Amino acid sequence: MLLTLVSAILVFLVTTTVFFVATNNAQRQPYMDEVFHVPQAQQYCAGNFTAWDPMITTLPGLYLASLPLLYPVAAVFSRGDFRALCTTSMLRSVNILFSLGNLYVLYIIAHRLHYNRKNATEMALTALALATFPVLYFFTCLYYTDPAAIFFALVSYSLTLSNKHVPAAVVGAVAILFRQTNVMWVLFCAGIAKGAVLKKWLQLEKKDPAEKVYSDWTMLSRTFALIGQSLRYNPRQFWNLLMEMFLKVWSYVLVGVGFVAFVIINKGIVVGDRSNHQPCVNFPQLFYFLFVTVFFSFMHMISVRQVLSFLKYAVRNPVKTGIFHVVGVVFVYKFMYIHEYNLADNRHYNFYFLSKLVRRNEYMKYLLIPTYYYAFVTFWSKLQHRDVFWKLAYIICTAATLVPQRMLEFRYFIMPYLLFRLNMPMPSKRALVAEVLFYFLINSLTVYMYVYKPFPWPNANSLQRFMW
Repeated sequence: MLLTLVSAILVFLVTTTVFFVATNNAQRQPYMDEVFHVPQAQQYCAGNFTAWDPMITTLPGLYLASLPLLYPVAAVFSRGDFRALCTTSMLRSVNILFSLGNLYVLYIIAHRLHYNRKNATEMALTALALATFPVLYFFTCLYYTDPAAIFFALVSYSLTLSNKHVPAAVVGAVAILFRQTNVMWVLFCAGIAKGAVLKKWLQLEKKDPAEKVYSDWTMLSRTFALIGQSLRYNPRQFWNLLMEMFLKVWSYVLVGVGFVAFVIINKGIVVGDRSNHQPCVNFPQLFYFLFVTVFFSFMHMISVRQVLSFLKYAVRNPVKTGIFHVVGVVFVYKFMYIHEYNLADNRHYNFYFLSKLVRRNEYMKYLLIPTYYYAFVTFWSKLQHRDVFWKLAYIICTAATLVPQRMLEFRYFIMPYLLFRLNMPMPSKRALVAEVLFYFLINSLTVYMYVYKPFPWPNANSLQRFMW
């Protein structure tokens, strides 16, 4: 088991070093959002913790975390002089550490969810694949918040799986300092903890120990029925249930209350520039997420057997199929928002996703709905082994993270995607190898475009580079 993990780490470090050197040699100066992040971190390196760039929209977690990580290097090579050390390249290197941490935490989570004595290789391949998930991995080479934000969110989830709820909530609070939307994954962890209590309660209420596991709807209806019966005939049992849930989730609740206080004081979730981050109700974001999920997991979600299974399901369930398509048309017609940046900035994959696919012509956005339906049915089938409380927490938190976003940004999909992949059944070794190679191909292509295919922009003094 240890050997497979070490092998995954070595592969990760070798490829990451090559990509990091290539991208940094090509672009030595801050690029894109680094124009804001790097100078802000350098202010902190100089000991100026009151300075703040109003264009930055996230909390200062990345800059604060960079200092202790770089301190040992500064102590050895620059006698503690952070000003000399906090170059663009050195600040970028911080994300190599966080990305390596992501690899390890992903392995730990895969171990807790899927461990058996024969699947050590599969767990290592899963961790390697997800640590190199292209939307996340590219930012290992830049000074962005994503690797660190995902690292702390994953650590919080891992602690929740180990029933260490207070540390999980504390780490979740730290994750919010890197990206405010991480509050939803703190609440997701709370939902898991609460669901575990309810599930245990339901199992104890079974009259027949040999009775099969409840279906989703049965479990929900049974839960409400038992709560009603307890309130009417045994209030003490109900209050005991509430107390047990409170003891599990109180630390998460404190984080949630603290975040609400922050939003009230800050008069919004975003700090700094809010003009380009106005919330809306953009339901098609969920469709985009499903589409992207199937694309990156095609080796797990697209096969002749799965396509045939989907077609049978659609034919045998005409009411569900019809409702999905009607709702899909309504979502696309009434709730589709396209941020002006998505149509003006051709330096990102999302520009081409929208302009060449979704907005290819007037009807394309509707013609894609059957594709979303396949994605939804297949996606949901991969989570059938999870209980209804887990599913509800996941759906609510994913929707709350994505739907209010006017801008299509694939980085918003990272945490929902990782949670889906970690919780689906363990794929075969062959499929995992295909996934690792596919991600390596995409990462190589993206780095190649970034390094070797810069292009000019009108009224821009420097060359522009393609990236996620």
